[in-house]
Amino acid sequence: MRFLLCLGLLVLSQFGLAHTKLLSQSPAAKATVNAPTQLTLSFNEALEPAFCHIHLFNAQQKEIPLAKPVFVSEPANTLSIPLPPLAAGEYLVKWSVVSQDGHRVKSSYSFTVKPRD
Repeated sequence: MRFLLCLGLLVLSQFGLAHTKLLSQSPAAKATVNAPTQLTLSFNEALEPAFCHIHLFNAQQKEIPLAKPVFVSEPANTLSIPLPPLAAGEYLVKWSVVSQDGHRVKSSYSFTVKPRD
């Protein structure tokens, strides 16, 4: 009986340690793509919209001005943002989100825009 109680507590404690995870992004990490018009991030749990931020930097580390992210799903776990026309080159996406349980998670990834034909 004690074993089952300990096992139950261990399983439940793992749920408490779970944090928001990025499930997918478009453009994908390390992808080489034609100039995208939209950036989309999808997470494994609902987010607090007021505390979600996306920043985009070009190869010269200059920040590209972006609008605020728009949530495109319910629950609010997928956000999208229109992109301005992007020149060929490498771009760095830095994102920061807060889940509805109050945990902040942040990370970054890069993608490359192909030269126009």
